[in-house]
Amino acid sequence: MELQLGQDVKLTLEITQSLQENTSRIRATGLAIRNRTGTTVGSCWLLGEIRLGGALAANLILNNVQGCNLIYSDSWYQGGEDSWSGYSCQEVTIPHAADGTASLTAAASLRLYTTGNRFVDSFTRSGETALARIPRATSLSAQPGPLGEALTLHLTRAAPGFRDTVAWQCGSQSGLLGEKTQADTLTWTPPLALAAQQPQDTKVEVTFTCTTYAGEETVGTSTLTLALDIPGTVTPEVSLRVTDALGYTASHGGYIQGQSRCQVTTQAAGKYGASIREIAVTCGGLSGTGEQVCFALAHSGPVDITVTVTDSRGRTAAARERIEVLPYAAPTAQITAAYRCTAQGAPQADGVYLCLEFTAGATPVAGGKVTYRVRCRTQDTGEERLTALDGYENQFQAQGRVLLPAGEDSSYRCTLEVTDSFQTAASPAAFVGVAFVLLDFCRSSKSVGIGMRAQAPDTLSLALDTDLTGHRLLHLPTPQSPTDPATKEYVDQLFSQLQTKA
Repeated sequence: MELQLGQDVKLTLEITQSLQENTSRIRATGLAIRNRTGTTVGSCWLLGEIRLGGALAANLILNNVQGCNLIYSDSWYQGGEDSWSGYSCQEVTIPHAADGTASLTAAASLRLYTTGNRFVDSFTRSGETALARIPRATSLSAQPGPLGEALTLHLTRAAPGFRDTVAWQCGSQSGLLGEKTQADTLTWTPPLALAAQQPQDTKVEVTFTCTTYAGEETVGTSTLTLALDIPGTVTPEVSLRVTDALGYTASHGGYIQGQSRCQVTTQAAGKYGASIREIAVTCGGLSGTGEQVCFALAHSGPVDITVTVTDSRGRTAAARERIEVLPYAAPTAQITAAYRCTAQGAPQADGVYLCLEFTAGATPVAGGKVTYRVRCRTQDTGEERLTALDGYENQFQAQGRVLLPAGEDSSYRCTLEVTDSFQTAASPAAFVGVAFVLLDFCRSSKSVGIGMRAQAPDTLSLALDTDLTGHRLLHLPTPQSPTDPATKEYVDQLFSQLQTKA
């Protein structure tokens, strides 16, 4: 800063201000003078002092090693601590008023001598100037709390006459709490809607800006940033809908064990800008994730379903429902006997009818249906025949028999099929042979049948009486089971052993 004192003296001032101390620290680092009469004297020595605010700020010294030498003329000649060995300055502190203002008085008392030590002139010059105002912003303080609850701001002013405009900003939202007010406290309830400005956290930052005025002049600005809690009541909204993906609840009055597909559809939304990060679903002992999840229902009875959603703030909410699962088991079927018979069902080895005796059943459910049929496949031709047992329709437990025509020269593989509202089950196959076959060879199993079909692998099977016409049966092995034939040698050995024991 440059300060001119009258027409012939100028001071160069170096000023540092302290906001905390409300002071200015000033050094008079330079001095310029000129001859106001307009004449040129030539080389001169300058002595004297400079005072700022009444305090000594600089000395101009002349001795045998130091001096302030200048050309005294009608032009400005500049010197100071960097150019004059006889010039020394020190810092002067000027306090400011409470409103940050201050004025500076300066005085220079000077004497000039020629280099021949002849007196030239002496004079004192003084002046005054206003220093730059030090900002004196009102400080704000407050105890942070949650959104939706009253917040009190305390204003601490540097001077009693100051007025303040206080504004708030949160993300893209802003507003005024007071305009050029002299109140010491301001009360404001931050709306819950501000939570939308921070959908990723449980806190939201609000910045308060205080602009301080002295009259109409702005004397400073201060800020206060508070992290306000988003209340724990701000949680996601969630609801669920449970249906049978296969529609069995509508047709059978409930969920069916092992057959229904429990479909859980979730509707969820975060509050105040939050998004849904995760949807976790449990159904009994099963679990899954997503807006729509299907579960198999392996067990009957009550089943609890829970949906838990997590939003982008990490907040959770849950919805629950209980369903009842009706018991169900797959149909059962068993052919208990299969044989050739007469048209009346009497067993007959060469009969031209098949008799199939059976037991079967299905789980009774509301609105359920059950049908029975016999599937017979002719072994030699592969032809299949299906016969519906209409007399047993919709009987959930059935026991009886069925007679079917059968060719003499055909063998049959038969199964009983039970179909309920959900699935079909078949019995193990029952085999009924041909009525009669004189000779049968089977290359693949290396078996032969005489009077019957070849059956057991590596075996000759006879279904006719055997007349050896007086010929012997040779090379019989040692009997292994009660029905095995025995040789005379084997019988004699047993008889001998019995006599020895007796």
